[in-house]
Amino acid sequence: MTGLERAETGSVFLRRKKQMGYIEILRAKTGTVLSNLHAPPVSSGSPNLKREKSEVKGEKRNATTETPSIQATNGKAQKKQLATKATSKGGPYPREMKKTHSYSSGTLTLCEIRRYQKSTKLLIHKLPFQCLVQGIAQDFKTDLHFWSVAIGALQEAGEAYLVGLFQDINLCAIHANCVTIMPKDIQLAHHIYGEYA
Repeated sequence: MTGLERAETGSVFLRRKKQMGYIEILRAKTGTVLSNLHAPPVSSGSPNLKREKSEVKGEKRNATTETPSIQATNGKAQKKQLATKATSKGGPYPREMKKTHSYSSGTLTLCEIRRYQKSTKLLIHKLPFQCLVQGIAQDFKTDLHFWSVAIGALQEAGEAYLVGLFQDINLCAIHANCVTIMPKDIQLAHHIYGEYA
């Protein structure tokens, strides 16, 4: 067998494979067995041959134009089947409508409190604090420059002061049989400190 004959048989094989694919698609679409595509060719003088060829071409044309819609409908059908399988497996909720887990009120707040109490890092971002310090310093004297260590020391002292203040404010709120801190608790803590006396 020469290379040309092999190429011809390969192309015939590919054509036949393509034709079989169209048959499978049409069979899935219509649910009928199409036997005229497998029938041996009739002699060229037969009037039925032209009709059969036109039918085959029409079916091929329909098959090529309708393949995306078949795939789309099959995809939707598969999704529906998956959804029905998920609901038929049991359980109070299907997979798509699964109830999200929600914490009771205050649980996440307590977790945050524990996380921040364990850590020793600074809570205020460095750049906004530096801009604040430089803005306040501009009111007293212009063209002031700060070392980064000095701004770090100011930030450490400021955060330590705020944490202590909020601890006392929280104690004032608890003394008033409240959980939430109010402005009057802040004022009381300031009066106890002797700042607004």
